[in-house]
Amino acid sequence: MIVLKFGGTSVGTLEKVRDAAAIIEQQPETRAAVVSAASGVTNLLLEAAQYAATGDTAALEHVLELITTRHTAMLDGIAVKQERAGAVGELDQLYAALLASLRAVTAAGEVSKELSDRIVATGEKSMSVMLAALLRAQGTPAVHVFADTVIGTDDRFGNARPDKDRTRAQAQERIRPHLEHGKTVIMTGFIGGSPDGRTTTLGRGGSDYSATILGAALDADEVQIWTDVPGVLSADPRQVPEARVVPAISYEEAQELAHFGAKVLHPRTIRPAVARDIPVRILSTFAPTEPGTLVQRKTSDSRIKAVTAMKGLMMLSIDVPELEDLAGAAASVFQQLHVDRRQPAPAQAGVAFARIFG
Repeated sequence: MIVLKFGGTSVGTLEKVRDAAAIIEQQPETRAAVVSAASGVTNLLLEAAQYAATGDTAALEHVLELITTRHTAMLDGIAVKQERAGAVGELDQLYAALLASLRAVTAAGEVSKELSDRIVATGEKSMSVMLAALLRAQGTPAVHVFADTVIGTDDRFGNARPDKDRTRAQAQERIRPHLEHGKTVIMTGFIGGSPDGRTTTLGRGGSDYSATILGAALDADEVQIWTDVPGVLSADPRQVPEARVVPAISYEEAQELAHFGAKVLHPRTIRPAVARDIPVRILSTFAPTEPGTLVQRKTSDSRIKAVTAMKGLMMLSIDVPELEDLAGAAASVFQQLHVDRRQPAPAQAGVAFARIFG
């Protein structure tokens, strides 16, 4: 059983959605796909929320028109009239819910994290509806499933934490039967559901995370992350033009690269796969025949595979003459460093350092 994930650039236009559908159809028949919103749509939805909060009706209507125009262009590519009509009806329901959320924002005069999650989820939900409809129009049995009924989370809106046990139970209940009946499941990435059913989002890197969470919940044979790069590269190609694709790396190596600046994977994406020992393959929708990078528990190659760098960092070394003062020194340093970024640094910020070194 394969779980595929398509990012925003991989479903950004009608042509790319068709490419994604073709990639899905080439996989083994037991498969589920996790989709992001079309590139740019999430930002437009966030803009809409801000305009609703400030009461800028004209700007809000303009942004909503941009979103519906994008989606209409994709719907026009669904050749089967019945499937297109069904998708239009479902999108109309999503837009009605979106407008209700935006009205709630206007009434409150601000965008709460809960309302923001509900609003931005419209992008992923719309894409899941359209991709499933396109697959059915091409003769592939498919169904869309919204992840707020599958990925169980807590209620930390904007950066929710998944509940592994609840997710596994819900995936077996809501996804497994479709797979057993030969249907391709198209699930929304990035979003989940709180214990009482409210829509949450998983934060940065949430769509890739959704894919590995679903893969772990379904005991998938492999998770494929389809993106706009051909795999994990040996270096940043903007800095090293001769950077090459690394064919295979370990889970540990992938997490290290992600922690230290590599953008292809978010550090937490790998965790669910590690727990269930599921290989993760990084592939490009722009070069679908390329092998990409396979991330697995171990590799036979022990050589250095890639280098990465982080900018804008500063290293602070502190010499504490008396070892027993280490705890107090560390506490003083971290207290001074833990400054609210929205506020100017206090004038006495250097006092603790002077005492430490003195």
